[in-house]
Amino acid sequence: LNRLGTIGLGTIDEKNEELHIMLVWVVSATGCVYSQQVDLPTTGTGGGTVVSELCEALHSDDTALISVLLRRCHALLIEPLTPSIASTSNLFILPDGELHAVPFAALTNSNGAQLITTHAICMASSISTLIELQARSGERKVDCDERIALVVGAPDFTKWSFANGEKLAPLIGAKKESQAVRNALEESEPYADTTNHLVGTKATTKAVRDYICDAHLIHFATHGRPDGVYFSADSQEGALLRMGEIQWLDLRAALVVLSHCDSFLGELTSQTTGGYTSEGAVGMARAFIAAGALAVVASLWPVEDSATQKLMTEFYSNLLQGGSCAPDGNFTPGDVSRSMRAAMIAMLE
Repeated sequence: LNRLGTIGLGTIDEKNEELHIMLVWVVSATGCVYSQQVDLPTTGTGGGTVVSELCEALHSDDTALISVLLRRCHALLIEPLTPSIASTSNLFILPDGELHAVPFAALTNSNGAQLITTHAICMASSISTLIELQARSGERKVDCDERIALVVGAPDFTKWSFANGEKLAPLIGAKKESQAVRNALEESEPYADTTNHLVGTKATTKAVRDYICDAHLIHFATHGRPDGVYFSADSQEGALLRMGEIQWLDLRAALVVLSHCDSFLGELTSQTTGGYTSEGAVGMARAFIAAGALAVVASLWPVEDSATQKLMTEFYSNLLQGGSCAPDGNFTPGDVSRSMRAAMIAMLE
């Protein structure tokens, strides 16, 4: 973590009806601190900012509007920091409030280049999470011969329906994705004989519970929501592995990949102790961190099935290239972010 430049994006406070204030600070690997106030004008009649407008647009099909807002958010959030982040290719971003929903990797400069093309990006939901991860990564050691992977793809959802009669759509791409991930892991020596692959009717909530705590790498290619993940079961309640249960597990996972819609987001919370302290988004990603995971890959908005398959195939190809056993047996946030950066760039080409 200490090799990454850190960007803190402070609370957006209402200044008046036309303006919101954001406080930004950058901490370099050498300990240098740069801070700046950014004024965000409100948009439209609802009193929101360009940030909230982007977050809403990401759930629409208006690609032209999304492109414009990605450019505007880059100009407001990133360009003022250019002098202090130009010398590093790795960024650790600590957002606050609605900034958790900003796709920083996709923010676009005036030349049409996205931020991911110049920087590998990690995110943490709060400063306390960052401190905990730093301490945890230094303490945990895993032998290569102890590595176990759990890969779950395209559970069977045909046995139950929602109250309105609708069913979860089958995930054809997720099945192919999980098979590709399994193949990549089995070709990597640490996981050659220790990959548990659950698909279709075998991808039950019970089976996931049986395997999850022993897994060093966890990959879920399934439907989800901000407070849970769906697997195969006889009922909706039985199919949902909830955030509340996950956060109390005792995980040994170095990496959890949540390949389903909106897996990073959740309820925003805050605590006040002698002043205002934000504790960020409480969603599935943070639940896995609370349970012991060292790194989580998660999505910020609904993702298309086949595109996710291609992205994850590229991601694991990069992550496992040349063997995947670090001296302490773990993946670092830098390993994960650089592998995801390479996969995203490949998708852009």
